[in-house]
Amino acid sequence: MAGEMRLEYAATTAEARHFAAVMIRRGYRVLVDRKVRRGLRPLPCRDLWQYA
Repeated sequence: MAGEMRLEYAATTAEARHFAAVMIRRGYRVLVDRKVRRGLRPLPCRDLWQYA
């Protein structure tokens, strides 16, 4: 898809859920696939997303 940017990060379920909710409210499309694997970077500023 033109203009699409794909970023992959490792996050806990709570972090991913909170991050996705905030980004969706801002008009972004977010996919949480639960496929955490070696080599994924942790979600940036993860402290912001831990408590929803």
